[in-house]
Amino acid sequence: MHAIRTGTPVAAMLLVLALPLPILAREAITVNQETVYYGVTGLTTDEIARSIRENRPESMDDFIGEATYYFTWTYNYRPGRDGSGFAGCRVFGAAVVIDVTVNLPRHDDIGEAPKDVREFWENFIAALERHELNHAGDFIETGSLIPAAIDGVTAANCVAVQAVANKKGMQYVDLAQQQADEYDAETNHGIEEGALFPGF
Repeated sequence: MHAIRTGTPVAAMLLVLALPLPILAREAITVNQETVYYGVTGLTTDEIARSIRENRPESMDDFIGEATYYFTWTYNYRPGRDGSGFAGCRVFGAAVVIDVTVNLPRHDDIGEAPKDVREFWENFIAALERHELNHAGDFIETGSLIPAAIDGVTAANCVAVQAVANKKGMQYVDLAQQQADEYDAETNHGIEEGALFPGF
C-alpha cells in the first residue's frame, strides 16, 4: 500500500471574459499555495498510525498526505482581420490562477515520544513534506505555461476561438496529472524517498 498520493485534480474552471478595450492590466500568473494540517497524536508508531486513520480528511482515502491543484484561466478575445484581410477572432490578455493545496499530518506532542519514535517521525514527515512540495512545485510550473499557450490563439470566429483556447488550457491540466503520476511511479509515491510509515 502506498503511504501518500497526489490528489486527483478538480476539473479546471473555465472563465472567459469578453471585455471591451481598454482593459485593466492584471497579473498573467497568480499562485495561491497553502499547506493544511490535520492533527495526530500517539507516542508509539501504532498509536500514531491509528490517529492518522482517525483524523485524516475522508477525501484522502487510505493515504497520509496529498497535494492537489486547480487551474482557473481567463482571457479576452476580439474579432478582427489578419494581415491577409481574412476575418477571425484572436485571444489576448490570458491569465491563470493556480491554487495548490498540500495536506499533511502534524504531531504537536511528538517531543514526548521515545527518542526512536521521535526521530522516525521527524525523518518521515520531512520526506513526506518534501515529496508533496515537489508535486506542488511541478503543478505551479505546469500551470504557469497556460497564459503563453493561450495568448494569440486564433480561430475563424469568437465562438470557435473559445473552444480552441479552452482545449489548449485543458492540455496543461492533463499534463500536470501525467507528470504527477510519473513522479509517483518513479518514487513509489514517495516511499523511495523515505515517506513510508508502518501500517500504510
